[in-house]
Amino acid sequence: MGILQALEILSRHKRGPTRRIIFSIRRLIENGSSFTEAASAQDRFFTPFEIAVIQAGERSGRLENNLRFLADYMEKISSWRRKIIGGMIYPVIILHAAILIPPVPILILQGSIPYVDTVSKSLLWIYGIGFGIFLAVKISGRIPVISYLRDYLLQAIPIIGGILRRLSMARFTISLSGSYRAGISIRSSIMFAAAACGNEYIKRRILKQIRIVETGGQVTEVLQKSKVFPEMVIEMVNTGEETGEMEKMLSKASSYCENKAEAAITILNNTLPVILYLAVALYVAFKVISFYAGYFATLE
Repeated sequence: MGILQALEILSRHKRGPTRRIIFSIRRLIENGSSFTEAASAQDRFFTPFEIAVIQAGERSGRLENNLRFLADYMEKISSWRRKIIGGMIYPVIILHAAILIPPVPILILQGSIPYVDTVSKSLLWIYGIGFGIFLAVKISGRIPVISYLRDYLLQAIPIIGGILRRLSMARFTISLSGSYRAGISIRSSIMFAAAACGNEYIKRRILKQIRIVETGGQVTEVLQKSKVFPEMVIEMVNTGEETGEMEKMLSKASSYCENKAEAAITILNNTLPVILYLAVALYVAFKVISFYAGYFATLE
């Protein structure tokens, strides 16, 4: 199946902006542009990493393999996001229960209006904080200095910092392995993988050492001096460089980090609900005891 036919089929299953982008790419290719040139014209939709993988595929005649890698990569990242979001559903339910259950005595003793008033104030606070966090994350993602500070501080949080680091390592190694296998130079592969890791702090630590490969040094040295990679990954890459099986060992390193990331997501999804449940239980107990203590005090 040719690229034009594939784009035609894809456009039938998409709507809105995505469909318009597909039509635009198809039109450019029909007018003589390469797939790389057509994708580059949609730089708000394609990242430099994705464009580089497409370009390497066209130059080497391995476009099909490179596109398959990008599809698998995006599906993996999407799967992790779905798991994390899915794991947050139960904690969110518990949080709402913590707001709705403690004021139940108010509903019984004073009626629905005071109860709704009490609950709505708490919900507004929670939704306001949630929206503020969402907005802060969105804004910080567009300002590198703030992104760096955010990611640096998150690294120091117990459990959460380790989980985020594992996810970033997985994204980096998967991107590095795929870029190298796609035929991109090792220097560019490291740069693209660093940008794809999703962590500004780790990205800068890696890029700070990029001059090592620019002057003929080894990738192992870059990973060691960045001081963010687990020893196992460094050893795998070192083995690949010494044996000449870099592609194979990068693939093993990405699989190792991927498994670590999957385990980290499982830990997060199992730990967060328990912590929140205990916190909510203590809060509910405190509110109920406080209410009845005050109520009985008025009776006396």
